[in-house]
Amino acid sequence: MPLTLLMATAATVALAAPAVADPTPIYAPYAQAAASVSASGDLLRSKNVDTVTQPLPSVYCVHISDPNINLAESVITATLDWQQAKDATIRATVQPSSWCDNDNRTIAVAIFSGVQAAPNDFFVTVQ
Repeated sequence: MPLTLLMATAATVALAAPAVADPTPIYAPYAQAAASVSASGDLLRSKNVDTVTQPLPSVYCVHISDPNINLAESVITATLDWQQAKDATIRATVQPSSWCDNDNRTIAVAIFSGVQAAPNDFFVTVQ
């Protein structure tokens, strides 16, 4: 293979973005929105959740995609995956958070063990 073709092929491979699969839908007929999120911030399954970002190791921003959901008037539940939870606690708020760019369409979720960050798989629902 000529060197120029080899270099062009290597450059193309290096620029190619990894394929990211869409999250599996969650069947939750009584929830307005729901998500299953990995400790690394991957959105595994979702209903009316389009993205999750992780601004800090154990802080997650769960963005609600449906503009008709009023988070300020909803009930939010966040739960740790019990297999990993150990002594960790989870907290969630719908109040705009600086961690999540003060976005009122985002739920801020923080997971800690004492005062230490404790990244963990979790579930969040909006009722």
